[in-house]
Amino acid sequence: AVTSAREVGSDMAVAGDIRSTPVSGNWRTPLVIIVCGCAIALLSFGPRSSLGFFVQPMSHEFAWGRDVFGLALAFQNLLWGLGQPFAGAIADRFGILRVMVVGALLYAAGLLLMRYASTPLSLDIGAGVLIGFGLSGSSFNLVLSAFSKLLPPEKRGLALGAGTAAGSFGQFL
Repeated sequence: AVTSAREVGSDMAVAGDIRSTPVSGNWRTPLVIIVCGCAIALLSFGPRSSLGFFVQPMSHEFAWGRDVFGLALAFQNLLWGLGQPFAGAIADRFGILRVMVVGALLYAAGLLLMRYASTPLSLDIGAGVLIGFGLSGSSFNLVLSAFSKLLPPEKRGLALGAGTAAGSFGQFL
């Protein structure tokens, strides 16, 4: 049972290397998981943070006050918080990927409906209800839980910090 250094080197992970994986050919390396999770966090918090840019143009176009936007964003925040436990439970049962896809579709539908909103009700449904529930299924709450499930313990701290920072960077952008 003599093995060459090349065989041993290909199967062993270097401590601290986030690119390494025990199974060759597997795309679920820690680096890929962290990069994808950070991209999801960045994209889910970026558009949400830019909704304030639409207040003045839509207020001038439709003669709405700030109260219309305030109510829509209040719905969004409330439904995001209320939907998170349900999104987590559904993700535990059916998988994170399915919940993320549905959340992203709800989020995109909310942004699209918000774009074409001509009444306060359509703005409340788009920017409030759809984006709120979309965030429940596609924001960093599920990304961080995926990091905890998919990554080895020594990589979790780095991943959780990077995922949270990516969400904040999305808000900045």
